[in-house]
Amino acid sequence: MDNNKITNNELINELIEYIDFVIKKIDDMCHNIYKGEDNRIFDGLDEFINGLDFIISKISYVSDDIDIKKIDEILISLEKAISIKDYVLLTDVLIYQLKPMLKRWGELLETTLGNA
Repeated sequence: MDNNKITNNELINELIEYIDFVIKKIDDMCHNIYKGEDNRIFDGLDEFINGLDFIISKISYVSDDIDIKKIDEILISLEKAISIKDYVLLTDVLIYQLKPMLKRWGELLETTLGNA
């Protein structure tokens, strides 16, 4: 039982780190968009996607309070914005939908870690 708890705590810490990393990537991408640096908008996109994938695939293992289904709509909006090159929509989705959701998830994970 204690081994599972240690594993869960380690996973929670790793998830919190990934959430912070993905939030930083969101800020970087939006900064590049706002500065009109179209050629740098997607710098780090692979890392962003890989980080988000890790979060989505692992978060349900450590918290029942997080509904990962809510992210589906956000991902669909991101895909649409990227495919039509609507960078206003892209930044809106990243800043006003995805970033707050990730912050909430991070807070829930920190609470879970504190209660462990």
